[in-house]
Amino acid sequence: MNGVFKDPQAFDRQMKLLFISTGTEERNPKEQVEELKAHGIKNIVFHESEGTAHEWLTWRRALHDFTPRLFK
Repeated sequence: MNGVFKDPQAFDRQMKLLFISTGTEERNPKEQVEELKAHGIKNIVFHESEGTAHEWLTWRRALHDFTPRLFK
């Protein structure tokens, strides 16, 4: 890993939440998210919207999952 992910502890101190969301019909970044977790990035959340692509329903479901996380 390099760039902002080079130092996982520094990243987690500076970034309180990295939220990545996609529809299951889109190119799926799940593998990359798992790599980041394995590298030590803890403040990362992956959300999948079942059966959708890059469309309004995907965004709506992601917002529903993301919004409460802002207040934790």
